Amino acid sequence: MAECRFQLAALQITFLCEMGTQRDVRCSLMALPDTLTTAYDEIYKRIETQKGSAPQLAINAFRWIQCSYEPLRTETLLDAITVELDGSGGVLHYPVQANDLLKACQGFIILDERLDVFRFAHLSVEEYLETQLVKFNSHVEILKVCLLLLCASSWGEYDETLETRQADYNARHLLLYSVVFSPWHFAQCEDKDNCQAVTGLWNTFVSGSNYQRWANYHQRCVQVDRHSRDIFWCRTHAVRQAGDDTLSSVCVFGYNGGSLTSPSPRRRLFYPDYFSTRLVLEMWK
Repeated sequence: MAECRFQLAALQITFLCEMGTQRDVRCSLMALPDTLTTAYDEIYKRIETQKGSAPQLAINAFRWIQCSYEPLRTETLLDAITVELDGSGGVLHYPVQANDLLKACQGFIILDERLDVFRFAHLSVEEYLETQLVKFNSHVEILKVCLLLLCASSWGEYDETLETRQADYNARHLLLYSVVFSPWHFAQCEDKDNCQAVTGLWNTFVSGSNYQRWANYHQRCVQVDRHSRDIFWCRTHAVRQAGDDTLSSVCVFGYNGGSLTSPSPRRRLFYPDYFSTRLVLEMWK
């Protein structure tokens, strides 16, 4: 594939530009990676061996970019990879700058300023990371963040009046993403029964006042086009019709590990040319 050859050539040039002397460049010419996989293996090892929190920031970002149902705007992704809960159950934010994340990811992601999102530098990067990061584990980690936030004693600085609708990712903070899409991530966790962290958080979420608070926020701030052809958003509309009935929500979303058969809206947005033919679409079914 021509694009992959250009991507490999670009990576080889990047490796050479990192050399300090002409002698180093000449020596490196004999050891350049000759396949994309080899080049990506080398970059991934660099990411894993960075000091401090950089490796975890990078892995967190890869998980969110890879598995979010709709993209997260730049500010929301930076929040998602660092948010924690304090000892009293409140939300803590540890600010990280976009350039810090780009540095930690070693060229695997870029900042698309037109769309206001981080995305993978090339489709082949996403395909490579699918061999390194199991999607089930990624959905589990994302779901843990969503449920921790939904079960927090206070939602702190998040604007609880903000509304959202399908594809309105550029006006959506992390709390609102969690309110809308946590059911979808839960449905992707195939082995939920053996994941104690998820099971415990889910039990906390559906008990007490947490579920009612979620249902109220969902009814108030999530706007749905009832004519949408997107399966998830059709289910979201059905949940709004069901009101605050926990059992109805569980039945509507079908928490059975099933996933949507068509490419996610995120992939269609980032790689429109790749998904322009029926043949390629069939590959993802």
